Amino acid sequence: MELINFFSCSFPMFNNFASLLTIIGFCITLFIAFQVKTIKQSFLRKAQLPELLKQLENEKVQMYTILSKNGKFDKKEKHVLSNLSTIKGILDNTEKKLPKGSKTKINELIKSLKDGKYSSKLITKIDESSSWKIYYELNEMYKHLQLLLSDTTWD
Repeated sequence: MELINFFSCSFPMFNNFASLLTIIGFCITLFIAFQVKTIKQSFLRKAQLPELLKQLENEKVQMYTILSKNGKFDKKEKHVLSNLSTIKGILDNTEKKLPKGSKTKINELIKSLKDGKYSSKLITKIDESSSWKIYYELNEMYKHLQLLLSDTTWD
């Protein structure tokens, strides 16, 4: 104990120097933590986005098949709603793996699949024109995600 008191009393510059090193070490730790988070998100995007895109494409094709069949829409409505619930689940999962700039587009599409502006429930009633509108938005989102995936080759 006397040794510590000796250094702090005799050499006050060691106390200031140690404080400076502690602050520098803390800043380096924050920088490394931020870099690790960025690398993790990039890895998740590269690793899981191709599989999510395949699932989204399958659902998109299935939705097109359902919508393009002849007949009354009333008979197709339940199939469309079922397909939209699967698509919403895929989009929710995909949204977590996207960078902030791309999240706004996918969130807009997810909002269009909800029953109300602030509701978390999926829509329960839909007409044919709204279904086609959602399909076109889904097509646009799918292309956006494909381009984002091709951009990850540069990460």
